[in-house]
Amino acid sequence: MGKIINVRIDVTKLDKNEDLFVGEKGTYASITVAENRNGVDDYGNTHYVYLSQSKEDRASGKDKKYLGNGKEFVFSNNGASQTMATETVDDDLPF
Repeated sequence: MGKIINVRIDVTKLDKNEDLFVGEKGTYASITVAENRNGVDDYGNTHYVYLSQSKEDRASGKDKKYLGNGKEFVFSNNGASQTMATETVDDDLPF
């Protein structure tokens, strides 16, 4: 079984002078994709995307620059896909 995460980012939030860097084969932005700790949002997104931070930025408490979100898909052996649902079910119902 395989997994894939499709993400969408708002590239207008990237600052050309601060967030992009030139590498050997192109121009890059370091981004991080993290699982949404609250499960699935109202739009079915299971992950969020933000600009990667340095150790110093994290230690100083600098705010993350959120760029977008993503949905996780799981593929079975027959090639069928389904969206991951990570919501918890509340079994403590009064009825």
